[in-house]
Amino acid sequence: MPSIRDVAELLKVSAFSKNITLEIDCDPQLYINLSESLLRQIIFNIAQNATRASSFGSTVNINAAKKDNQLSLTVTDEGPGIDEKIKNRIFEPFFTTGIGGPEGGLGLGLSITRDIVQALNGKINFQNLSPKGAKFEILIPL
Repeated sequence: MPSIRDVAELLKVSAFSKNITLEIDCDPQLYINLSESLLRQIIFNIAQNATRASSFGSTVNINAAKKDNQLSLTVTDEGPGIDEKIKNRIFEPFFTTGIGGPEGGLGLGLSITRDIVQALNGKINFQNLSPKGAKFEILIPL
């Protein structure tokens, strides 16, 4: 799926600066009939957050597959996970755990992503992974 590879290319600089490996697991022949710009925005926002949250030398995995007439997108990182105290707030506009500056973010990425996914009649969920990391899963009906 070209959208994932294009987004990974955009994230290369920030990933490289933290020695993060971006792994893409997707059938190159996968074709989805969705808005290319919306799909890129979803992938970029989630993958950028994963890259920012990940520690030096870790891996961010981006997976796309067609399951049960849905697009399944998952992004998994090896960061600290999502603190229980904030898990109910992460989709709020302007909510951020960043410290500001160019790498801090505005706190809009997850909010915008959720709104796009919902507009496409999809769902977005996340889970903390043990011992560290987070996994975001997006399901969009086709």
